Amino acid sequence: MKKDENELETLLKEVSPSTQLLPSQELEEVESSLAYMDEAANLDGSESSVVYIVAAINIAVYIFGLASPIETAGMGTSTLPLLYGAKVNELLLNGEWWRLVTPMFLHSGFFHIALSSWALLFFGPQVERVFGPLAFCMIYFLGGLCGNICSFYFTSAATVGGTGPLFALFSAWVAYLWLNREALGEKSAEFGIKATTLMGILVLGLSCLLPTDEWIHVGAILPGFLFGSFAAPSLQVGADGSDPGTSNEQYEGQQYGVFDSPSVLSLTTAFVLSTGLCFTIYNILATTLENTNLLDEMPL
Repeated sequence: MKKDENELETLLKEVSPSTQLLPSQELEEVESSLAYMDEAANLDGSESSVVYIVAAINIAVYIFGLASPIETAGMGTSTLPLLYGAKVNELLLNGEWWRLVTPMFLHSGFFHIALSSWALLFFGPQVERVFGPLAFCMIYFLGGLCGNICSFYFTSAATVGGTGPLFALFSAWVAYLWLNREALGEKSAEFGIKATTLMGILVLGLSCLLPTDEWIHVGAILPGFLFGSFAAPSLQVGADGSDPGTSNEQYEGQQYGVFDSPSVLSLTTAFVLSTGLCFTIYNILATTLENTNLLDEMPL
């Protein structure tokens, strides 16, 4: 038995490195970098409570909608949340501005809420741990708001946008990886960006099979990236100047830290200015739509 074990060990040592999926040095770099990404995501010690609260709100609103069916003229069977919260351009122009916000908590059906909840619970916790609960909420809200404004301008259909804010989270995470690619390692940052992009494509592709508005998703990407670039913590290489990603020892907590993370005041200021800018753009677009008589065929 001992002889067989020795022969197996000798055989494993003789296996050519070329048979590996990645060269050993690159594999070690990626593994080390990903391990540090996990460590960096927990530096502030925050829990992912906001993610679960948002998911619970979405599910609760959907269940409430199932329990409150309403027959409406011209729309068939609807629900209270859809009736008073969906994005309807004509009602927005009549002063119901909250319809730019409420659609981010509404879903078109079971598969839509299932897709939204899965993506949020799968991807959201790491975003909240890195950015913090406050910045997470701001990214989510701005993404949903800008997505609805984009939908308001590009489509006259009544829509909901429960998956829109997810694309703001995706783009904010890409911004974080890109800004910290030196500390995280070029290869691991590239891997993370590609994985996030594939996640976004998957959600977008599945949502195309559902009665959703893709303009909401498109409109959430840019504000998520911009605000994420401002709010992302900066991970810096230690004073030894060592090259990140080549040794596990370089990822010890004493050699890396989070610096230059925006304060609550600066985050709040940026959020207020961004929100004000969004509503200003909405007012300009609303005036444009009214002046060009594009409301004739809009559904009530």
